[in-house]
Amino acid sequence: MAGFTNPQAQDVLEHLLGVAQWTYTTTIYGLLGLNTSTPDDTGNIAEWDEPVGGAYARISVNNTAAAWAFTSGATTVESKNANQLEYATATGNWGTVSYFGISLSATTGGGSVVMWGTMSTPKEILIDDQAILAANGITITLG
Repeated sequence: MAGFTNPQAQDVLEHLLGVAQWTYTTTIYGLLGLNTSTPDDTGNIAEWDEPVGGAYARISVNNTAAAWAFTSGATTVESKNANQLEYATATGNWGTVSYFGISLSATTGGGSVVMWGTMSTPKEILIDDQAILAANGITITLG
């Protein structure tokens, strides 16, 4: 399950209360963080230990209803990735991937994290492996 970082939660709240206008973006970028540094809710990219090299790059996901499936229950609203998300085949070891995050920057190590969550099953990505997030594998919950 994923949730907003503190700065992103503040942006949403300020928008809903009319304090500030929230700028909508049409593309978000996924990132994978390694378990060597557990992320926090500051959104600070320095807290992320993203893979470096080995053909690692963030992947883009369009911000559309076709890319994210929404459901609402009595107490929560959820969104899940509607499609399988595939990273490039690793040409070097990436380490053990335990977290995923969403950033508005395509640049590895750049931007800030707006949401993050823990992967249900950490995976060590070695040479010739491919990180794949199954459809409905990311759950973002509010409520």
